[in-house]
Amino acid sequence: MTRNNPPEQLSLLDWVPPNPVVRFDPRLVRANRFTERLSRAISVSLETCGQSRDQIAAEMSAMLEKPVSINMLRHCWNVR
Repeated sequence: MTRNNPPEQLSLLDWVPPNPVVRFDPRLVRANRFTERLSRAISVSLETCGQSRDQIAAEMSAMLEKPVSINMLRHCWNVR
């Protein structure tokens, strides 16, 4: 039995995920502990993403279904 999918329906097999950052410049994420390096990597990502901190906080809140404020971003990931 064959299915007749509507033409506007996308195929999951055709989707290609975006290329992630494989490695950060070691000078940008330099720290003694893994948690500090991870925090720096997140901070660098937030600084270079091109979105405002309010937008990032709103998107994180929607994704996590919990409130995320700009102050939480600043406190946890040293975002300016």
